[in-house]
Amino acid sequence: MLGEEVVMDPNRDYIEIKEGKARILAPNPARFKRQDGVYEPSWAPVFYNPRMRFNRDVSVAVLSAYYETYCPKPSVKLVDLLSATGVRAIRYALESRGVEKVYANDKNPRAVKLIEENIKRNNVEDKVQALGYEANYAALHIKHVLNEPILYVDIDPYGSPLPFMDNSLRLIGHRGMIGFTATDMAPLVGARVKAGLRRYYSLSGKTPFSKELGLRILVGATARMAGVHEKGVKPLLVFYKDYYARAFLLIERGAGKADRSIGLLGYIMYSPSTGYTCYTSGPVPGECGVDPYTGERLEAYGPLWTGPLGDERFMDRVISELDGLESPLKAVEYSFIERIREEYSITSKPPYRLDHCARVLRGRMPRPSRVAEALEDIGYRAVVSYLDPQSLRTNAPVRDIFYVCRELVR
Repeated sequence: MLGEEVVMDPNRDYIEIKEGKARILAPNPARFKRQDGVYEPSWAPVFYNPRMRFNRDVSVAVLSAYYETYCPKPSVKLVDLLSATGVRAIRYALESRGVEKVYANDKNPRAVKLIEENIKRNNVEDKVQALGYEANYAALHIKHVLNEPILYVDIDPYGSPLPFMDNSLRLIGHRGMIGFTATDMAPLVGARVKAGLRRYYSLSGKTPFSKELGLRILVGATARMAGVHEKGVKPLLVFYKDYYARAFLLIERGAGKADRSIGLLGYIMYSPSTGYTCYTSGPVPGECGVDPYTGERLEAYGPLWTGPLGDERFMDRVISELDGLESPLKAVEYSFIERIREEYSITSKPPYRLDHCARVLRGRMPRPSRVAEALEDIGYRAVVSYLDPQSLRTNAPVRDIFYVCRELVR
């Protein structure tokens, strides 16, 4: 496990684990294993996934970065809607700056009892309060009954965050932030197209940039939902990792802000032959023309978010906040966010997969890092994408990518 196991007894259902500055009781992995010996978190009486330590570490740093850059108030009140063991909520209280109050909610009665025990173990009774409601009801209860001004809502579900998005967006105040995880990647990346249309009202497909397609569909669906409440979204940090997507979006009130966000919804037009892509804006696929290299008709995917997936100033702050974490993954996390920041500073176009060149040129594919260097030599920016080691994020047009590949293959 990624957390430090303090008490390990194979005969106990729960063990104490240290993660960051928190010490929590969590389900004992030795008691909930599949036949192949792999721990299955969904089998435990309360969900705890040690593989999401990376997600929680970054979230702690992001909340501190938000407090230092965009927070409109002297302190932050926040909600962890699906809290399970309470580890994320407790870590926010212990490690993120500016936190005044955390509501740790879970409808599972066992989880609520465990959250209450973990709150006591970490002496955060003054900051963290356990709630036992269904997630949507919890958001409405905090807004209308407790009348609390909430600046951050965290949604970390098993599957899609969309069922909890509407009420979360209602709850968040002006210039607040929403952070959410999606583990239902198959509908988002085109492996289950009909499910993607049902859940996200967006057409995905199997493309060389399917992961980016999924991220943009996820942000686009949130922007549409926020627009209903006359709120706009601004992506601060959106990324794909392992088997999930994670997004942090700034939420701003006002019809003008909502209009700006809706104006960034559109479609990715794509040529399977050359890998050429372009964006169109509007409620239906516009005319990007045809593939300028083959003349073929382009495929359309969306509607989705066509704007930036991150804010450079904010990501710089997240990187600096990661330095202060107590985590064995700190170096990996630092490098990961740094790579994303570099990519997103180049262009908002999807990564370009180089096997398009190899197929058209009927030759071996040059090393992506070598192609990136050659593009930089002729004045473009290019890096190997964190999403795919065979793809480049570059502002170079397709013709110049082909030119460089042709020269390197000779």
